[in-house]
Amino acid sequence: MAKISELADAGAIQATDALPIARGAGNFKYTGLKGAIDGKEDAGTAAAAVTTHEAASDPHPVYLTSAEGNVAYAALTHSHAAIDISDSTAVGRSLVTAADAAAARAAISAAATGHTHALADITDEGALASKNTVATADIDNDAVTYAKIQTVTDARLLGRSAGSAGDAQEITVGSGLALAAGALTATGGGGGFTSINLQSFVGNGTYTPTAGMDYCIVILTGSGGGGGGADSSTTTNDIGVGGGGGAAETRIAFFTAAQIGVSQIVTIGAAGAAGSNAGGNGGLGANSTLGALLTAVGGSGGTGSGTSADSGDSNPGGVGGTGGSGGTLAIDGGDGTSSVAATIDATTGDGTYALAGSGGASFWGGGGKGGNIFSTTIGISSTSAGNAGKAYGSGGGGSACSDTTAGIAGAAGKAGACFVIEFA
Repeated sequence: MAKISELADAGAIQATDALPIARGAGNFKYTGLKGAIDGKEDAGTAAAAVTTHEAASDPHPVYLTSAEGNVAYAALTHSHAAIDISDSTAVGRSLVTAADAAAARAAISAAATGHTHALADITDEGALASKNTVATADIDNDAVTYAKIQTVTDARLLGRSAGSAGDAQEITVGSGLALAAGALTATGGGGGFTSINLQSFVGNGTYTPTAGMDYCIVILTGSGGGGGGADSSTTTNDIGVGGGGGAAETRIAFFTAAQIGVSQIVTIGAAGAAGSNAGGNGGLGANSTLGALLTAVGGSGGTGSGTSADSGDSNPGGVGGTGGSGGTLAIDGGDGTSSVAATIDATTGDGTYALAGSGGASFWGGGGKGGNIFSTTIGISSTSAGNAGKAYGSGGGGSACSDTTAGIAGAAGKAGACFVIEFA
């Protein structure tokens, strides 16, 4: 059979002609076959080459096979375990495998979408850095702790003493107070007292301070002098009167506990005795003392009439006590008053008049009053006694006598006293 190329060379057919080829029931038109089939070998050779080509395991080595492609490149659809990511971190892998948003936030310790932060949690202030003031309404009640207030100097109170409203200030703890271990206490150093006590002595004794005494005020009074007595020498118009006794001095002193010490001896002097019925002078009131710290002088006695042989008489009262020692205030005792008496024999009327002296007054009060006689009869026989001193340290009253040789004694003064007011 002639080759197609031979037919073409003979001019029997053209390469562009359609050739009837019996291949099944169809006819095919081959265009440009000449260039395509020129130089081909005889029938059978090509078929064998085709068979060999198709049988080769890799007929086209320049192309990748399916298996080679799977090895060289990942499949378009495939999966990897998170652990297969070689440069991943545990946190990163937990984020990749998180089941939902909440789990993802938990994996990176992120807050929930709705949450709150304490101010201390804000490490980068941002907009708050330029916010110098916060409105009162923006601060919750009880939200600010003591630790957020500025540092306070130790042993100070917070308040204000500037005389006007304003910011709180540090207040210094004054004397007599101590601030320690969260408690403010009085130390007795001048900032006030927790108790006031009184001790009194109207006779000799020992002053022992009450426990805790810090300061005390002592009021010490000597004893009053006695009133003068009265007497007369005959029963014929003779009259006698005694003067009143003088009151004692009072001393007032302020002492510390250290000055008093463990105790102090208290001496209350004896009261001045009454002048005798022979017209004797009243006795001297004795001094009162508080150890060696304080001395209050007693009052002098009133002058007695003696045995009067006169129809008139007058005698001075005793001088009040003065000149003691110690203390911040000295109060002299009052003098006893003088006495006066007379008998009158006159055409216009007779009379007997006698007024004895009264005792002097002390710091605590008045003395005893003097005796007195009043009659419109001359030469009346009568006596009148004075009264003893009333208040502590006051003088006794003098007595009066008319036309009797029995006479009458004066009155004694009042003994002194010591009062101690303690502050603890």
